[in-house]
Amino acid sequence: MGDVAVRALERRWRETGAAADEAALLRALVRAGRLDPDRLTLAACCGHEAALLVTGVPQPHAPIVCHCDDDATGPAARALLEWVATVPDAFARDAALEVVRAVLPIWTRREGGHDPDPRSLLTEALAVRQAPTAAARAALAERALHVSEIATLDVPDPGSGVLRAVAGYARSVAEDDPREARRAVWHAILTAGEDRLMTPFPPGIDRYHAPEAPEPEASVSAAESWAAETLGQAKAALLALALSDPCRPPGPRSWPEA
Repeated sequence: MGDVAVRALERRWRETGAAADEAALLRALVRAGRLDPDRLTLAACCGHEAALLVTGVPQPHAPIVCHCDDDATGPAARALLEWVATVPDAFARDAALEVVRAVLPIWTRREGGHDPDPRSLLTEALAVRQAPTAAARAALAERALHVSEIATLDVPDPGSGVLRAVAGYARSVAEDDPREARRAVWHAILTAGEDRLMTPFPPGIDRYHAPEAPEPEASVSAAESWAAETLGQAKAALLALALSDPCRPPGPRSWPEA
């Protein structure tokens, strides 16, 4: 389809604001090679009406990540896991980043200045995404492994859960592996559930004193409100990414100009 036809479709959509007219424009942009199909799918994953008319309901790109029985997750947590599975592999790390960021306040509240600080590892991972040299990826993989080992050796608590989630995201960047990104989301969900159940350590109490393990049913309930809120925030952030021109900052309804 030529530029004249595409511009005509854009004018019609801007005049009517109808989802069907926007869908016709999106099809034309994809056919013209001016809209990445993965971006279109991402928009559909985030509930964009016109994108859904073009792609249909997105199907999972990967198995649902869950290391426990289905009973270990409530509907909201399950919805978050299922959503991440439908996000195209090219954007799985972006989805995981939004979820992992949502558990960082747990570290700040519970761990304070203790090392290792997952925030510095996350900063390093974001820098490697911007400049993914072989040396930088190898260094990031080594540091992520080190943090993962510390989290495994530490007492199971929300603080170590944050370490596991951030380390998983860092591995997904270092290894360019969307599966690691989706596993990081699962760790974040578990961490949020543990955090809602446990009160902060009182002053003078040894932080390495292992708390009693919560009942599975309580963990499910505790993670639900966090998962629902995080899913909404992540969808909004990734929709802005899907609608943006890769060469411009994200903005509302900013499909590539015809």
